[in-house]
Amino acid sequence: MRNKYIFLLAFIFLINNMLAMKTSGPTLISRYLSGNITSDKFYEISELRPWEVLGISPQARPNIIKKSYQKLVRAYHPDKNSETKANDIFKAVQNAYERLTGTEKKFIPEESAKSAPNFDILREDVRKNQKQYQSESKNKDQKIYNQDLLFNIHVNIIWDSFNVLNEINKIRVLGSFNEKSILNAANVDGILHSSSPMFIKAKINIFLDYINNMPTQNIYVQYARAMSLIYPFVDIYFLKKDREISKEAERISKYNKETGRNLSKTKFVQYSWLLFNKIAPYMAFALSRKNNENVGFIDTFKNTKKLTLSSYERFEVVKGMAHVSEILRKLYRYIIEYGDYKKFNFDVNK
Repeated sequence: MRNKYIFLLAFIFLINNMLAMKTSGPTLISRYLSGNITSDKFYEISELRPWEVLGISPQARPNIIKKSYQKLVRAYHPDKNSETKANDIFKAVQNAYERLTGTEKKFIPEESAKSAPNFDILREDVRKNQKQYQSESKNKDQKIYNQDLLFNIHVNIIWDSFNVLNEINKIRVLGSFNEKSILNAANVDGILHSSSPMFIKAKINIFLDYINNMPTQNIYVQYARAMSLIYPFVDIYFLKKDREISKEAERISKYNKETGRNLSKTKFVQYSWLLFNKIAPYMAFALSRKNNENVGFIDTFKNTKKLTLSSYERFEVVKGMAHVSEILRKLYRYIIEYGDYKKFNFDVNK
């Protein structure tokens, strides 16, 4: 049983890391340093899309721009970095910051200026094919953006599928006479709830990433995103409940047996409620794509060409509502599982 718990905990770490990791791929600077793009291409992209030099989104807020700029300046300043391409990167970072903020150019050491690219000359070369490149870049950006949105949907599907299996196991033991089944279900559920607070920092990073990369004026979407920060604290409360069930598994099983509890109707309600909570967000996403993008149900979760932010935001809103409903369902499940075992007079001779 201990090995099963270790496997479960490792799986939770994997899913949370998938949720927290960036999906935008290698940065422009890393591509340049690794030799995947030439210096001319690096200068061209940095002139047309300066945000890629800083590794941020086009919609990034001023504080994010400044934070990224300061980090890169410290890393590639000629006085601190002897890398052959460091001077070029330092110059590009300075230029990108100026373009994005409208500030005056920072001081560049004379040694760095000699080897840094001449952006005035480069601008003339870039303007010749600017329209074509911008069109290609826009299409590429949109494709990557849509892939990221759909990736988030896929990760949610994996996590929800795993969570459904756990919840089915918890509902199954309602009214059970088997002490071991009640104990095992409570222990597995406790591991899930104990893992959530451990990743509060990752959840905050995801929340901030949403704000910076997918800003929205929809107040319902904002509320739905903010709700993700509440779950770790709710899970702490649920963890306390699970620990109590683990300690009192024997008494609960005896209480169920001696009172002959029949919870078949309650189980049916719980199964139906759980199914609705988990499926509703994806049904809303599918219906939105069908109505707004004319995408068939089969292509809903794999076609990124026509994916719009409005469909993803509808998923976020319904997902937030489903989470609230899921919290209420779990609270009701705990009430049913406890029953009145504390007030029940057990016959110690049995």
